[in-house]
Amino acid sequence: MTKRQRRYAQYKTYPHGWYHLVTDKTKWLFHTPAEFVFGMNTIALCALLYPVRIVRFELMGNHIHIVLEGTGAACLKVFFYIRKRLGVDLDFKLIPIENDEQLINTLLYVDRNPYETDLNVLPGGYPWGTGGLGFRKLPPGGVRADTLSKAYLRRILHSETEVPGDFLVDTELGMILPISYVDTAFFERVFGTASFYLTRFVKAIETFLHLADQDL
Repeated sequence: MTKRQRRYAQYKTYPHGWYHLVTDKTKWLFHTPAEFVFGMNTIALCALLYPVRIVRFELMGNHIHIVLEGTGAACLKVFFYIRKRLGVDLDFKLIPIENDEQLINTLLYVDRNPYETDLNVLPGGYPWGTGGLGFRKLPPGGVRADTLSKAYLRRILHSETEVPGDFLVDTELGMILPISYVDTAFFERVFGTASFYLTRFVKAIETFLHLADQDL
């Protein structure tokens, strides 16, 4: 058994709880908007196929972050499915989240990823994840899945998986919107108010920038 296999076997024993799943950065995963859309739909399928609750995720060009609730075995299945769909020999880490403060810090860490990589986007402006979800009063947009043909849904998903009728689809991109399968209500309960979330988010960014300046 390889070192990686032993680590995966250990992950499989992890109990039900909250985890931060993060892939390695050795391979470039997404190059074009179409590839990012495929990745977004892959995360949607994970939420449908496996007994996990996804509360936050971000797809970066060369890695993926997901904060999810489930058993270690379920998280492994999510990772293996992502790896199979992307067709890349990925590795990953599964980091247990042991208390509320660690959960808050992990959610903030995932949210700030697009801004740490200098993608020149405003908060909530990065489309390939969940940074724009939570404490928003705007209508979610999208078209209900039950108004679309099953053939269309199979084509955009590259999957025979049934999509719940109330899921919302961006028909311009051919993408299931994350609001359909991400537990934004839980995210809002964790932070309590938009003010508290934004205060912590800004402090997290400032800390990152301060540490980056020290490395120069």
